[in-house]
Amino acid sequence: MRRERRRGSTLLEAMVGAAILAILTTAVFAIFKMGIGAWFKADGVAELQQQGQAVGGRWVRETEVASLSAVSLSATGDACSLPSAITGAGVFALDPATSELIWQSYQVYYFDGPSGEVRYLEVPIAPPTSAVVPIEQYTGQPLANSLVGGRVLARWVTSFEVQDLGGVLRLTMVAQRRRPNSMQMEVQTNVFSAAPRN
Repeated sequence: MRRERRRGSTLLEAMVGAAILAILTTAVFAIFKMGIGAWFKADGVAELQQQGQAVGGRWVRETEVASLSAVSLSATGDACSLPSAITGAGVFALDPATSELIWQSYQVYYFDGPSGEVRYLEVPIAPPTSAVVPIEQYTGQPLANSLVGGRVLARWVTSFEVQDLGGVLRLTMVAQRRRPNSMQMEVQTNVFSAAPRN
């Protein structure tokens, strides 16, 4: 009578298989964690870049059509006022007789430090005029008194400064945000330059 040999795995084979499975699981988890970390980093940087480009693009367009003689900067450089001749319909208002711009409003950008936000507000010029003056002369108050409310253009901002470099304005905006599920900070610096009209 022949004895049949049982097929199966020994304890040693089971332990080796479990060790290989544990190593593969750890490697897959590490790769997954690295991928999630890279995705969070890219997402955070992209969001900061996007809001920086949105603020800077708008600021450059409005600066290039503003009259240099009517541009106002706060003493600390964290606010600026730009006269605008663009109507609510998005077109330039021109005097038909002289072809001069008719100024419609002041576009005010400012940094609200406690909230870490860059805000934007529009101060209408009533009645619109072809002879524009800085906002301080129009309102009879310092620019700082106009910095109330407005629409949020950017969040997580740590620094916002506008400088006059001899007829060319430069905007520097720094924003930082903590990565989700991490203590690491993503920092984005945006610098824009534009020359107002003379």
